[in-house]
Amino acid sequence: MTSIFSSIAGGLMDGLGRSVASAVELETSDSPKVLVTRDGSLVSLIGVSGVASLVGGPEFDVLVGRIAEVLNTAVGRGGHIVQISFSRDPVEARRTVRESMEAAVRTAGRIGLDLSDLFEEKTRVLSGWCAQESFCVALWTTPDVLPGPERKDAVSERQKSRESERKASKWRTSPGAGQDLYAGIARLREKHKAVVSNFETGFSQAGFLVQTMDCHTALRHIRKMVDPDVTPEDWRPRLPGDRIPVRYPDPGEPLIDCVQWPPVAQQVVPRPAEVIDLETARLGDRFIRPFVVAMPQTNPVPFSELFSYLKDVPWRILFRFEGNGIGSLSWRPVVAQILSFVSARNKQIVAGAEDLRARFMAGQPVVRISLAVCTWGDTPKEVRKNGSILSQALSAWGGVEASARTGDPFLGVVSTVPGLSRRSVAPVLIAPLSEVAPTVPVRPASVFDKGALMLRSPDGKILPFQPGSPLQSSWIELGFAPSGGGKSVYSNALNLSLCLLPGISRLPRIAILDIGPSSSGLISLLKGALPEGKKHLAAHYRVTMSSEYSVNPFDLPLGYRKPLPAHRAFLTNLLTLLSTPLGESDPYDGIAGIAGLVVDLAYESLEDREANSSPREYAPHVDSEVDRALSKISFPFEKYSKLYWWDVVDGLFDQGKIREAWLAQTHAVPNLRDIPSIASDPEVIAEYSLSTPTGEKAVEYFKRRIQEAIREYPILAGETKFDLGEARVVALDLDAVCPKGTGPAARQTAVMYLLGRYVLVRDFFMDAEEAALAPDRYKAFHIDRARDLKEDAKRLVFDEFHRTDAAPLVRTQVLTDIREGRKRGVQIALFSQSINDFDETMVDLSTSVWILGAATKQAIDKAGKIFGFSESVLQAMEKIGAPSKAGANLIARLVTNKGIFQQFVTNTLGPIELWAFSTTAQDAAIRDALYKLLGPVEARKRLAARFPGGSAREEIERRSQVMKDRGESGDADKTVVQQLVEELGREG
Repeated sequence: MTSIFSSIAGGLMDGLGRSVASAVELETSDSPKVLVTRDGSLVSLIGVSGVASLVGGPEFDVLVGRIAEVLNTAVGRGGHIVQISFSRDPVEARRTVRESMEAAVRTAGRIGLDLSDLFEEKTRVLSGWCAQESFCVALWTTPDVLPGPERKDAVSERQKSRESERKASKWRTSPGAGQDLYAGIARLREKHKAVVSNFETGFSQAGFLVQTMDCHTALRHIRKMVDPDVTPEDWRPRLPGDRIPVRYPDPGEPLIDCVQWPPVAQQVVPRPAEVIDLETARLGDRFIRPFVVAMPQTNPVPFSELFSYLKDVPWRILFRFEGNGIGSLSWRPVVAQILSFVSARNKQIVAGAEDLRARFMAGQPVVRISLAVCTWGDTPKEVRKNGSILSQALSAWGGVEASARTGDPFLGVVSTVPGLSRRSVAPVLIAPLSEVAPTVPVRPASVFDKGALMLRSPDGKILPFQPGSPLQSSWIELGFAPSGGGKSVYSNALNLSLCLLPGISRLPRIAILDIGPSSSGLISLLKGALPEGKKHLAAHYRVTMSSEYSVNPFDLPLGYRKPLPAHRAFLTNLLTLLSTPLGESDPYDGIAGIAGLVVDLAYESLEDREANSSPREYAPHVDSEVDRALSKISFPFEKYSKLYWWDVVDGLFDQGKIREAWLAQTHAVPNLRDIPSIASDPEVIAEYSLSTPTGEKAVEYFKRRIQEAIREYPILAGETKFDLGEARVVALDLDAVCPKGTGPAARQTAVMYLLGRYVLVRDFFMDAEEAALAPDRYKAFHIDRARDLKEDAKRLVFDEFHRTDAAPLVRTQVLTDIREGRKRGVQIALFSQSINDFDETMVDLSTSVWILGAATKQAIDKAGKIFGFSESVLQAMEKIGAPSKAGANLIARLVTNKGIFQQFVTNTLGPIELWAFSTTAQDAAIRDALYKLLGPVEARKRLAARFPGGSAREEIERRSQVMKDRGESGDADKTVVQQLVEELGREG
């Protein structure tokens, strides 16, 4: 019986022109960002991402006031309609995550990174925590905005234009065959433009991220709400200006009907709809149950309350606002007063009307509002269940009374989609804006539309971030958290995200200075993901104080005879540091000057073919690679009466032997062993006849300290043997050469940080101007290199930055890099344990701050003062705990071209990614052993299945304790690690 009734009802509604497609009022586009309806109304859709800053109680009160002002401005004069729509769908989360990662996946494909297991896991894990969200506003300007006589004239003008064009073209189209290009009313355009501009400006100033959609995007957005299953991300509607689709005419059909842009209604409602019962409609594959709000809240309750009740069901709500709310009371209170003796309800209507009039007279705007809501499911049973949950949630939301009996389920659905129709099946409610504004959706937003780093809000909204994005004019990052707070894992995630930067075609240049193995997981991940022949592009080194890692800081770019300004400053800093008394932050007077002069003289003394210089003579059997290259190119030894290494460098370069030329150059440049003798030059002694506080001559003191450094730091004292080759993502673990402590330990740490930084980024800062300073034969080579470097994303990372506290010259160098980084396109990232570990200038210049926790209330208060955090942000900081299954919580503060983004976010990683980034020595040992045994993808898969928390630490501790209790000898932890590797290797 029900099905028969539904069929009859559906047929009646189709006969009355009330199907979903016929209910769509949109006709065509009026301009690039304005749609027009059949009656001439103009419609624009504004996408609202949400608010970029964390909103707590005080911020919410201010925001509500701003929302009320904007809405009153938009609808206050009548003739305008504002539809505010919000939808959330947990089922669509997987598709949303995939779309957000699409650019990163494409980048991985171009570079050749096989990260399929990570991408699949990211989709699966985030889909469990997040949902698809949509928040947009449709602004309508209707003919009612014009006074009566002017409205009649405007409609008449439109009709005359339409008829004139038809006569001129001599074509007659069938009604509904295509889009009416003359639907728009010209006199509405300026008024519509003004209301859209004012609304967009008002919402932006309130803190919302908004953007008016172009017509193609707006219609795709509408269609995704109507029928997402057949609306791919690249779907594009056919509108005037687009290529016209041509089809073969049906018998008797006018030819002109076959070369029209298809009706908009057919495009945005692509599949038939049907009535299932009085409360349910079916659109495509979805069963949809609409509701209308019959009675408003008894007291204003924020939208967040409704949101919290509906995390697990799909739903959409549409708020429809019109002005002149007080005018709508003109007849109901009169009738109610006449009939007041019949019903107490009529007395309440009279009292309510009087209250609204009193508020209106007191200056409070009163509006007409309609609320339509819907939910959906794949089956009738599912939609009934979801409808029950939605109904209960609405009742709990301030006592709202909602009904599923809309009178027309089709129009009920249409009433929840912004921009489809100005009509609504929901009854008109009259309320002060001050009570309505708190119910408008307020959601967190990211200024980044997409990004490889998929952060989320704690309640499940995806908030992407992309390091190196042009949305930031510079990239200076500070991150801090107490030990165990997850900062190293987060740093690895940021570095991987840069490797997936949209648009790049090769790995970026990432240089990581680490204390410990934290970055080894990232390098192992990249090595395993890169194809054969490219695995060398990612490298991790544990540096030791041995000749194997010797680096000559006096090395030059190929062919240069003198250092570039930044390199000269670095060498001066290094020599000054080596000559600074232990325990002192400043050198003796004159020492920095001596260092700078000695650097200049060192290079001048070894220049080739210059007067008063003594370049190094070439000697065979010093470098076998160079010797082999010389023999292959038939180098003309007989041409030279005395052959210098610089001659060899030039000769090899001319023959295209670039690597061998650079190896030859390492024997031609100065090194630290040359410095004491250079300091004895009469020019130095004459200029610096100062004495130190100890009575020693400044030059003699300088020489003595450099000679001590030669003994103490053998990796500094000779020619370069440590070569990074073509590696682009490189991490240096300085733990073995950076001892903790003060005095000599602090000095060594400072020296190693400076040396490590030099090794990793010596060519990061070269630009075209500096390349032009190269000798003539090398100029084109270096200009090409500078061009490539400019195109590359470049990132310098200091982990455990607190280890530089006793090294002011290191921090000075970092500040120089920070100041130079923006114009050279270099990102600088510093990670440490406290905000106190960063200098004031570093904080002032930072554009990204990641706070993964603070150890004390004092640290929270200090961060609040430094960054001007609100009380709401400080309260959120207090909630940051240790990383859990849900992820690591943090405060993100980003300075962007769109303003400051400041949110409480969660970085959720799945077990595969956690194992890839694991920073503990034991976990890394298991992972790396399994990489060799099984290959990276299979190893991560088995580790994630066995230890989904991303660590085997608890199991290692348990087994080790059992072994100790049994009295078994040997290194229990090492034995357990071996056992686990063998067990996991056997698992299928």
